[in-house]
Amino acid sequence: MTIQPKTSLLFLLPAMMACLLVVNGDASGQERGSLATPYTGLGGQRSMADGQLRSENGFVKFRRNIKIPAEVEGKLTKLNIEEGSIVKAGEVIGVIDDRSARLAVELKKAEKLEAKLNAENDINRRFAVSSRELAEKEAEALRELFRKNAASRFEKEKKELEVEKAGLQIELADIETKGNQIKFIARSVELAMAEHELDRRQIKAPFDGVIEIEERDAQQGEWVQPGSPIASLLQMDELKVEADLPAIGTGDRVYAGAPCEVWVYADGKDGEPIRINTQLGFVSPGINSLESYRAWAVIKNQQVDGRWIIRPGMSADIVIK
Repeated sequence: MTIQPKTSLLFLLPAMMACLLVVNGDASGQERGSLATPYTGLGGQRSMADGQLRSENGFVKFRRNIKIPAEVEGKLTKLNIEEGSIVKAGEVIGVIDDRSARLAVELKKAEKLEAKLNAENDINRRFAVSSRELAEKEAEALRELFRKNAASRFEKEKKELEVEKAGLQIELADIETKGNQIKFIARSVELAMAEHELDRRQIKAPFDGVIEIEERDAQQGEWVQPGSPIASLLQMDELKVEADLPAIGTGDRVYAGAPCEVWVYADGKDGEPIRINTQLGFVSPGINSLESYRAWAVIKNQQVDGRWIIRPGMSADIVIK
């Protein structure tokens, strides 16, 4: 009789262990599947729907990473940047010797002003109009004298010719005015060209970004040629996540413009991701050897305490719900 309790416990022990395993398994599964608190500043939110598509081999890369070139030949007289400088779009980061270009602008401004004065000058026309009015009065008086035999035909016809000459002078004045107006337009264009040449000597940042300088980049005081690299400009406020998305049976869900969620692993794949709502910016028309579409999406980035939250090279996933 004393054996029965021991036998019952032996039969119950496997069942009790199984229950413990089930409970622990559910708890650990819930922990692995739980979503990290989203980085709301970047637009992330909690989302985990059944049947979601998740990318492979995803990573963050620069959306724009360019070499800022010199556009003209000359001496680099100013360089207003250092490595790590944060610049705004349109900010002047360097100047190529622009003294002759500035003088050319001043010369064209003077020529434009002269052309403007000539285009607005109507003295010749007003004088021609007054001359014709006077000649017409004199011609009418001579006609009256001619009818009274007090003036010769020659004198009458001579004055009538002066009336015609004054009319032609009016036409000539109108032609000169149009010519001066055309010259004013030409001088305006020449001034715009001179200002453009001056502007080309000012090296400007094409977008907001961070400056990176390499050894082969130009230094202040060097002679540069058109196309010489001045510095690299890296855009950090917007980045791009590129990855492979499954292609088989997913064509109706994977397309440019499809809403998606990007998971960026700032602390590695074992850490909780930063989640950002966005949409696919591009999906390749063909399927690669992995039976996937190459796709990318643009994400917003921001700084906290002077440090960018997301950096190129971080692992990332594109998730379509």
